[in-house]
Order: sequence, then C-alpha cells, then structure tokens
Amino acid sequence: MTAGELRKNIHDLVKQYHDVAFAKKEFVAGKDKVFYAGRAFDEKEIVNLVDSSLDFWLTAGRYTELFEERRYCDLRCEGFFTERYHRREAVK
Repeated sequence: MTAGELRKNIHDLVKQYHDVAFAKKEFVAGKDKVFYAGRAFDEKEIVNLVDSSLDFWLTAGRYTELFEERRYCDLRCEGFFTERYHRREAVK
C-alpha cells in the first residue's frame, strides 16, 4: 500500500469518526443544556487537522501557503522580525 492510499484510508476513517463521535443529537427542551458558545466544526476541518499532522507540519506549511495564495493574508514572519534578523546577520 502506498503512502497516498494510506492517507486516503486515514481520511475516510477520520470522517467516520466525526460522524460517530460528533453526531447531531435531537434537542430535548427542558432536559438538554443550551450551549451558546462552543466548538463549531465539520468533518473537513478534522480531516485537514489530521492531514497536516501526517505531514508533521507543526508550524506554517502547505496549508499556510494555500491560505496565502488565496490572498486572505500573509502569515509569514516578515517586517520587524525579518528586518531585525537580517541586521543581526550583517553584524556578524
């Protein structure tokens, strides 16, 4: 089995896990608590989390690059920190 095939199997299992572990429950008025703030996510977000961990990206990685390509924002360490680093390197 290839790494790609294993990754797809893991994704499928994560989707199944989401469906079981976070199944929608019918609300029973007067019995169930009303949660006004909490986690809101779907199976795609859990799959993306697991997928990035399979790449062992613990910081900015391909998901950051994809996010930046779509021009939502620039998450790289630029500006003050980069300028400070280059000044420090020039002094050495």
